[in-house]
Order: sequence, then structure tokens, then C-alpha cells
Amino acid sequence: MSNPDALAYILGIILPLVATMIKQAAWPGMAKVALAWGLAIAAGIGTAYVSGQLTPGQALVDIAVVLGLSQTIYATFFERLEKEMGWRRE
Repeated sequence: MSNPDALAYILGIILPLVATMIKQAAWPGMAKVALAWGLAIAAGIGTAYVSGQLTPGQALVDIAVVLGLSQTIYATFFERLEKEMGWRRE
């Protein structure tokens, strides 16, 4: 695994926590989806830029890694934790 890949994985693990802290219960579902996608796109492009490999192909790979991992982490950990601990604000 290269450093850009590792950075994409790390960001994919951290972004669900960031999104959970930013989102508001009153937001419509599409706003929450837009937040998740926006963070993933920004993190993916940022990862490609920082690694010096800012090409459309590498940016797309990094976006896919960040988005896929962040959604998996959110669905398996944060969403359950919100329900079990009563943190869900909806």
C-alpha cells in the first residue's frame, strides 16, 4: 500500500465522525447525502493533490476509496452507536 492509499483509508475512517458532528437532525436526507459526498470528493481530490498524483484517474480512485470506506464505517459503527446510545437527533 502506498502513502496516498493509506491517507485515503485514514480519511475514510475519520470522515464519518466529522460528518456526524456537522450534520443536523433537521436537515433533509438529501442534504446529509450531499454532505457525505462533498466531504468524500474533497478528501479524495485533496489526497491526490497532496500525493502529487492529481490526475482524473487517481482522484476518482481516491474518492471511491474514501466514500466506500466512510460509508461502510458509518453504517457498521456510527449509525448503530447513535441508535443504541440514543444520540440520534431525528
